[in-house]
Amino acid sequence: MVGGQTGPGWTLPPQTYPPTQPFPPASAPPYPPQPFFVLVPAPPPPPPRRPGPPRWLWATAAAIVLLALVAGAAALAWRPRSTARALWHNADEASAPPAPDAPASEWNDWALREATRIEDDQATALLTGDEDAYLAALDPDDARLQVDQQRRFEVLRQMGIGQWTQTVRGSVDVTGELAWHADVKVTYCFGDPTCRPNTLVIGTDWRLAKDHIVLTAVDQSGRDQVGPRPWEAAELTVATGSRTVVATSSRLDRRLDDTLAAAEKAAAVADTLARWDGPPSRYVVFVASGADWTVWYGYDQPEWAAGVYVNQTDNEVVVNGPVVPLADTENLLTHEFTHVATLAGKRAGLNNAAWWLVEGIAEYATMIGRPVGDYEKIDDARAFVAQGWDGDPAVERPAFDATNLEASGRYAVAFLSMRRMADVYGQDKMLDFFGRVVHDGLTLDAAATAVYGVGWSTVSTNLATFIRNA
Repeated sequence: MVGGQTGPGWTLPPQTYPPTQPFPPASAPPYPPQPFFVLVPAPPPPPPRRPGPPRWLWATAAAIVLLALVAGAAALAWRPRSTARALWHNADEASAPPAPDAPASEWNDWALREATRIEDDQATALLTGDEDAYLAALDPDDARLQVDQQRRFEVLRQMGIGQWTQTVRGSVDVTGELAWHADVKVTYCFGDPTCRPNTLVIGTDWRLAKDHIVLTAVDQSGRDQVGPRPWEAAELTVATGSRTVVATSSRLDRRLDDTLAAAEKAAAVADTLARWDGPPSRYVVFVASGADWTVWYGYDQPEWAAGVYVNQTDNEVVVNGPVVPLADTENLLTHEFTHVATLAGKRAGLNNAAWWLVEGIAEYATMIGRPVGDYEKIDDARAFVAQGWDGDPAVERPAFDATNLEASGRYAVAFLSMRRMADVYGQDKMLDFFGRVVHDGLTLDAAATAVYGVGWSTVSTNLATFIRNA
């Protein structure tokens, strides 16, 4: 499934169409699409529980763990200031505040300059791994903010920041006596310094503290920014490979190593299909707990969704951990990484009519080198066709409240169509056809004529016959 902006060239306008609609109507501005979804079988029932240790032993262990966590949080909250933090506001570029009786406009201009400087310095501190300098911007009296931002710093560093900038957008707004609010544009990406950056806007609050300003709040990005992003909102456990970065909810950290191994295999397949803007520097996977799944990226998800490629980003995928068995993880990530690889670059034809191409090629990737009879949704395709399929290979996306069987059947028809085109005309021509429609915005008939030498009606008839006989 593909989920919702910032692939290259996109900005992040507020969403103006319902979250259940994957593409804007043809008359709408070229806003990025909302999610597509991929299905996985329901997880098998858990094995019978064996008798465990007596309850008193569990209670004792839990008390010990709780005490350790409390002690750790207190240590983070009250750790002493270092010399580096104390020197933060004594840097040469810092400017003294205006006179107490200076006009409000002068104070606001000064606050804007200082916030801009501090945001830039904090970004540099993150990129260079200087935690003290990163935290020095914060209100020293707010222990909770200090702990949360230390968590964010550590997670971002572990994930391998390739680019990170923070820029105050516009002017500051007065929120109280010598207190201000500023929107900050963040661009970031994980991987090499050449990675393609994602963009979002977050709110920040500031106040005067003696002769300088300090951050008093860093908001999480909202739904209009496809947020919050996982690293804003949750404790994460991180592992990195040569092509992927995997971060799991702390509730699912036992899955980390297996998910990383599956991700590396999936990336090797997706890389071979990156024909337009090249593969990403890293594929990024977030594995969500049930609670996180309903919060991260601000999506309203249908019950049949198991994974999302967040196409408001260049390379981020989120997995619905509780419904995806480990055995299915490689298959799901191959599907989602193929979205990352095949949707990079311009998307002039990414509209509702292209759903079957986008999902069909992602399903195709999971079946490269395998016979059609091995496809796990083949029975769902038969049921979908038997229930009155109209014979058009260009099936529409499943409805938000579609049954698992109907949704799976539509995915299966999309897969069979892409597989048939690859078998008849070759994979290279199939990919060329995909690109001319999805990236270049050609009609199905124009793309078929240019690539296959016959009109779409001829191709469509061939595909429909193959699907009915599959």
